[in-house]
Amino acid sequence: MISFASLLPYSPELISLKEKNKISEAFKDVNQLVNELKPDILLTISSQGPPLKQAFSLNLCQEYKIDFKDLGDLKTKILLQGNLELNYKIKENFEINFPQTPLTMITEPELDSSLAVPLYYLYQKYKNFSLIPIHSCLLDYQKHFDFGQQLKEELVLTNKKIGLIVPWEFREKSFDKDLEKKVLKNIKQKNLQALVKINPELITKAKITDFSSLLILSGILKDLNYQLEIIKPQSFLELAQLGLIFKLS
Repeated sequence: MISFASLLPYSPELISLKEKNKISEAFKDVNQLVNELKPDILLTISSQGPPLKQAFSLNLCQEYKIDFKDLGDLKTKILLQGNLELNYKIKENFEINFPQTPLTMITEPELDSSLAVPLYYLYQKYKNFSLIPIHSCLLDYQKHFDFGQQLKEELVLTNKKIGLIVPWEFREKSFDKDLEKKVLKNIKQKNLQALVKINPELITKAKITDFSSLLILSGILKDLNYQLEIIKPQSFLELAQLGLIFKLS
């Protein structure tokens, strides 16, 4: 079952804060929620990394590695356990029930910074979870939304508690404030299908690189009852990033 979902900032600049023992309010709030709900699995949905052009991807590994050596941090090294069982069940469900949806398994144990940053902060307060990373692709918006709805079928059947984590660069100082207000308005009003109709050229122009991940999440959340909490963290390093938490009931 799906316990919660969250859109979390992932700027590499946030990692410099860990040396100062500072965690943004977005991470504090979701850490508290994770500790309360104690999810068995965290399923991440990312648009970063090396996406396939014409297929969604399931990253299947026994262990995943987090480090920040590319940011000059040679000390931090974390291993996260994969969840092979649910990974295979998801792939099997698509092969049987949605053969028209392209879904490929890949093996990439080293997580990119878009996943490493939020998972690092979550891991500091809660460690009893396994991980399933999913990546978007370059197919159109409707296919991403449909993929989310199809993916939900397997997620709601499991008796394991699942938390959905979506890396998201949502800034208060936006390239297109009106566009981001429109996105937030549709999320607040649970009008998630409307996100599919937003002109992709506007998304590209506004440099919103994680929109396809949001569409997958929107497909999952459609017809589910959730309460939205918007977190406006302090402006660490002038990032002024927002966090969104979806509490499901």
